[in-house]
Order: sequence, then C-alpha cells, then structure tokens
Amino acid sequence: MRQICCDVRRLEVLRQFGSANAIEFLEVRDLLEPIEDLRQRTLFVRLLRPGFALAADNIRIDGGARVATVPVEWAAAADALPPGTDPELVDGIDDLARTLVVRTALAGDFSRYTLRLLAASGSDQPPAGFDPKLAQIEFSFKVECPSDFDCAACTPCPQDEVAAPAIDYLAKDYPGLRRLMLDRLNLLSPGWTERSAADLGVVLVELMAYAADNLSYIWPVEVGVPGNVDNDLLVILNSGKNPVLSHLLVNHIMDAKNAMTNFTTWTGYQMPQKTMTREALVATGLVPEHLANVYIQEGDMDKGSRELELPPGDNALWQSAYAELTAGV
Repeated sequence: MRQICCDVRRLEVLRQFGSANAIEFLEVRDLLEPIEDLRQRTLFVRLLRPGFALAADNIRIDGGARVATVPVEWAAAADALPPGTDPELVDGIDDLARTLVVRTALAGDFSRYTLRLLAASGSDQPPAGFDPKLAQIEFSFKVECPSDFDCAACTPCPQDEVAAPAIDYLAKDYPGLRRLMLDRLNLLSPGWTERSAADLGVVLVELMAYAADNLSYIWPVEVGVPGNVDNDLLVILNSGKNPVLSHLLVNHIMDAKNAMTNFTTWTGYQMPQKTMTREALVATGLVPEHLANVYIQEGDMDKGSRELELPPGDNALWQSAYAELTAGV
C-alpha cells in the first residue's frame, strides 16, 4: 500500500515546473515478503527524479513510541542493489531508477514514523538538490495490518486572510449602532441603497441596533473596551423650600431595603449600595450565577465610559462643584 507524501500540491508543482528532487511515496514490504524475519523491514521510497546518491548514513527513521528510532542496515537504488541481495526483491517495481530501497534492522511499532533524507549522518539538512519540505515522509510500518481507521490524509486549502473591519467601539447607543451597521452594509453590499423604514433590511438593522443598545449596558468581563456606567442624580437645591423633606426622600431611596425593592420591582436600576454585591444578588436568587459579573461594583465605576459625555466647559463646572462638595465647602 502506498503512503503518499504530505503535500501533493507542492509535489505536483515540483514535477511540472521545478528541478529539485523529492519523495513521492513510500511502500512497506510486508505480506509479499516470503522471509518472515524480513517482513516490514524493507521500504521502497519512490523519488521524483533519478540520479540520486543516497546511502544508510543519509537516512533517519524516528518517531516511534515503543521503538523510538529504527536503525538502517543499508540503502541503495533499486537498480543497484548491494551484492548478495535477491534480485526478486524489486520485482514489480515499475521505475527502478527512481526507487530507493531501504533495509532496516528491525520493524517499527504501530506509531507514525518519519523517514528523513539527510545530507550526512548527524545533519538536519536535506541532501543537495532535494526540496527541504518533501525530503521526509510520515508512514507506518503496520500499514497492511487490519485497522478500522482511514489512513487517507487530507490537505486543506489555506484560508484567505480577511482584513478585520474597522469598528467604532464608541458607537454604543441606538443611533450610533444603526449608523455603524448601515455603513458596514454599504461596504459589503454596495448595491443595496434602500433606507425606507418599511424595508426588511432596514428593519433588521434597527432591530439589531436596538438589541445592541440594550446589551451595551451589560458590564463586560475582562474586555478591553469599557462598558457604559452612568448614573442618575438627585439634587437638593440651596434655595429649596423643604430641604428636610428632600433629605428624608433621599434617605428613603438610599435605604438598603428600599433600594433593593426599587431595583427588583420598579425601575430595574442598580442602586449604588455597598450591600448590593454580586454574591448577595446570587444568594437571593435575583441573578443567575453565570450572570453575576454583569452587575458592576464600586471599583468598576472608574473603568467605565459615559453614554453621554458632558461638554468640556460643563464638565469643568461639574468637577469644581464636586471638589467643593467633597471638601465640605
């Protein structure tokens, strides 16, 4: 049974357009060997071109599990066998000049072995004039033994490299996501220019933009792009007529029990409560364990991005007011 080389496309290119030599296939003499002791010890290595000068020192066979390395007794071209070798050994070989006969000292185990053609003993380089990739071949000594496995090797075609699309990761709201998807479709399907709200394509884009807008509020876990972290504010004006009542309202909303009720029953907004930990939410059965990390904690507040950033001037006023508040002014 022939064991074909590892890259048939490369071999065919060398056959038609190249000048380098290479291994085409390998056969193990097993059931046809009349001498029991020589079964699986003779290898016929078909080369792409004749005119080679290879001996035992130019061959290495290794890779086995139980028998790691298989020694080579002799190697010669099929039309120049060593003296004393039975000429019937090469009966049936159709191209003697291109066939290298290798006699091993023993048969290998059931592992996959690699036969390598080398420039010299101890070298890792192929002989002069041989293709560096096709100067070796994987094979099995037990190829004619009964097996339930398919020995055919598949050589997959390499996939074309596709450039990654330019994605605006700051587009996290519905209008931005809708624009991003339509811009991408302009590149992928330039012939589609329909923008009517009744068009099925536009409907699907807007549906995905709506879903992505909602998903963007889920805090991502170990992702380089920050998630949306925003907050609503309750402000008590200096000139308010009922400051005590206002403070009582804020205290009521920020009470741990009321905040949890507000979160689970009314608004669905997560309140900035130290007691509202991921562990507590899972323990109470409000959040499945596999979704616990989507709820932000105090330390996450500095890592998120705002959905709507304040203009620079307004942000400066905000920072100044916050600094006065924290300083007790």
